[in-house]
Amino acid sequence: MKKQDIKNIDLSLRQFTFDFDTTGQKTDELVVKEIFSQLKVQGFAGIEDTLERLQQDHGLAPFDALQNMFWSAMERKIYFRSGKETLTPVQAKKILLQSEGPADLIITGNQRVETAVFNDMVLFIQSLPAALDGDILEPSKTDSLSIQYNFSVCLITCLKAWQSALNDFEPVAARTYFPDHDKIRAYLKLLTGLLARQDSHSIITACHENRPVLSRLNKDMGMLTEFYTRQARFWNTLVSAIDGFEHQILSPQENAHIPPDLKKDHPEISQDLKELRRIMQSPCPYDRVPEAKALFKRINRFNKAVEKEKLKARRNKGASQIDALIKTMISRFDRADVDPDKRNQHLYPVRLLKKQIHHAPSIPTVDVLVAQARDLAEDVL
Repeated sequence: MKKQDIKNIDLSLRQFTFDFDTTGQKTDELVVKEIFSQLKVQGFAGIEDTLERLQQDHGLAPFDALQNMFWSAMERKIYFRSGKETLTPVQAKKILLQSEGPADLIITGNQRVETAVFNDMVLFIQSLPAALDGDILEPSKTDSLSIQYNFSVCLITCLKAWQSALNDFEPVAARTYFPDHDKIRAYLKLLTGLLARQDSHSIITACHENRPVLSRLNKDMGMLTEFYTRQARFWNTLVSAIDGFEHQILSPQENAHIPPDLKKDHPEISQDLKELRRIMQSPCPYDRVPEAKALFKRINRFNKAVEKEKLKARRNKGASQIDALIKTMISRFDRADVDPDKRNQHLYPVRLLKKQIHHAPSIPTVDVLVAQARDLAEDVL
């Protein structure tokens, strides 16, 4: 076995280009048939021996045979083993490249899952969101290795779908007040361990041993998917807004300035806000999301009304403050007998700031405009 042949092994999935091009299929059949003939005799197949037999008996080039071995391993028809460890094709290629002499590698086939265990998993998998071919579930065929292999492929597809979804949820769940981050990480750890299994026997058996956890995962996936795909945006808005709500509505300094016509609603809104905080901090808020949305809507409406009235009051106060500055400036101009052009030159920008106050979008903006007017007045005074 040449090192260059090993380096040239393609670890991407094989593709048969045309239905009428059967060369690839025939090569694959020869390789798999030779391997399984050795498995029947001795329980394993050696890589070097298999390559030599295929070349002697069928004229198959060593690289073509080796490439088809790896493709068959990627399709889980056969497995590479080193000692008691089942290897991925990537790991097997690495060992072959690093080995100076004959590599400590053998090829094995699938071990049959016990019928009782397999039937238990069939019943379990029917409750999962995986679509299985009807033939896979025929009891009369549960002793067939090919059926068990096909079943394991469907099981792996389901586990990978869960893994992909949970990987999407995990970074969002890591944010403050987002639920079940630890649970999501625990499920991902379980799935990573299960998907590390390289043969149908071990993955079916491992899933059978973890049925209670997988049952909980199956149940939780609906809840997690609903929350993290449909409710996460609202929850993020809630988390971002609640501190501001509490400052405006619950802070004694702030709620003392709530306009009189809104004070009658303040006690009820305060209780709503406290309840919303409790929901947000709940470890399992899923069933209460609709209630949280209703509370948020009422609180947000009240908060905006308060902000609107406070801004209106601040605008009026700011305009009065600038009026006082203008009055002081005019008095100073009168005493100094300043000519009209110079008066207008100094008064115009201050009056313009007063006009801008009536359209100021926020209280800080009003404060800035009043400060600018004060600076202009101080330059004159």
